[in-house]
Amino acid sequence: MKRFLSLTAALLLCLGLLGCGGSASSEPTPTPAPKDYSQILHDARDPEFNQYYMIIAPGKEEGVKDQAIAGGAAVYTAEQLESFAADFVLPIFGLTEDMAEDYALSVSVMNTQCYGVAIVKPAEGQQDAVRQAMEDYVQAQQSAFEFYLVDQYDIALSATVTVADSGEVVLVCCKDGDTVRSNILTALAA
Repeated sequence: MKRFLSLTAALLLCLGLLGCGGSASSEPTPTPAPKDYSQILHDARDPEFNQYYMIIAPGKEEGVKDQAIAGGAAVYTAEQLESFAADFVLPIFGLTEDMAEDYALSVSVMNTQCYGVAIVKPAEGQQDAVRQAMEDYVQAQQSAFEFYLVDQYDIALSATVTVADSGEVVLVCCKDGDTVRSNILTALAA
């Protein structure tokens, strides 16, 4: 009888410990902070790119103004940056606002430079459309530079469009693109 009571007590103790362990795991897991795509793109590229090529991203308070960095972004008004994003940057990448939840985009405004880097978090159900828009951008760059500037054409030929493990579509079309792409994908995975 003592043995039966000892086994029963041990079983109750085990069940009690299991119950305690279960309550800790029922707490909600914290939602990760949103990624700062502008900063990821900024940190992934050469300082020279940061000097010359502005990064456009949708802002929370001042629209594009509070997220536009590098490339002289500070000298522009919020209205100028909104217009630049809506009338030039998004269309050049073949994107519309409804295709993306978030993004950071950087592109050359000169037709003598093959440069475009983008991180786009597609809106629900838009991943294929965003990836296709990025691939179309690459094709357009290859066509534009094929018989124009050989060094820029080589950059266009080495451009990549990648879907990160975290779901973002990443376009890299620039000098030293492999390093920039690797830096972006590493930052997105962190």
